Amino acid sequence: MAPTKMCSDLKMLQSMFLSKYRDTIFVSIDFEGGRCKEAEFRIYEIAISMLDTRRILEQNLPLEDAITTRHFVVGGHRRLTKAVKENLFGVSEAIDAENIPATIRETLSVKDTETSSSPPSKKSKLRNIVVVGHSFHTDSQLLLEVGLDISLLPMVIKIVDTQTLAKSVLGKGGSVEYPLKAFRIPYKNLHSAANDANLTLKAFLMLIHLTLRQFPCPEFNGTVFRTEEGRKLAWLQAVARQELPDMEARNEAWRDLKAEGIGILWGSGMLDCDYMSESNVSDPVEDLVSTTGILVNASQGH
Repeated sequence: MAPTKMCSDLKMLQSMFLSKYRDTIFVSIDFEGGRCKEAEFRIYEIAISMLDTRRILEQNLPLEDAITTRHFVVGGHRRLTKAVKENLFGVSEAIDAENIPATIRETLSVKDTETSSSPPSKKSKLRNIVVVGHSFHTDSQLLLEVGLDISLLPMVIKIVDTQTLAKSVLGKGGSVEYPLKAFRIPYKNLHSAANDANLTLKAFLMLIHLTLRQFPCPEFNGTVFRTEEGRKLAWLQAVARQELPDMEARNEAWRDLKAEGIGILWGSGMLDCDYMSESNVSDPVEDLVSTTGILVNASQGH
């Protein structure tokens, strides 16, 4: 039986994953920062990873696309280039510090579209968001310092802390590395915001997966493994435990680009080559973009 203090949260979270109407986006947010010379703490990286429960078991959806990640870096080209090298997921983008609140609000403002998976009574302008974080109290305090109270955003219906959930389910909280190891989730390059956000969401999926197996809510008890819900559980586990992206080809491409004097602007995620201008990008460079996900500026050297 689930611990008493977990019952209400578990019932809600399990229902969002396994109920008939899948109408929630789970969003993991992570920040990296440090103290500047004036001893003021500043945010240097923000990452937002999303999993849309409407897309569970969606046909033709590759597992690697089930979680989407955006990575925002504050501090100019040099800091962006350094952050990109550690980033395993998504696309890295440079933003100004004053745009942090607006960037987060805009990223979380996902417009609802008319779909058969949404009951008529639940139609809304924006999709419901459940924010997932690890020791999120610290991150929420950082957001308050830059002028954003994420709990007051109209689309955010709940905030879940995986550290607290892990302590209840696994008997220990600690860093995000603990549930990653416990659930055998492949990981590396922690303390990169993009990696931590993506991997925290995967740890969350496995925590829900475990609770559904060990103490499912009454409406799922006895049926989870004999219906489509069992397929959803298997899908969640497959998404959480998928192998890390192979970054060797990307890093080799970076070295080639650097040797050619080409500056890296964005990195890590697959980008549409329509962003590239034929006037300043040669075919070999465009090939590198399509295979490695690096957006480059051929006119800018290092």
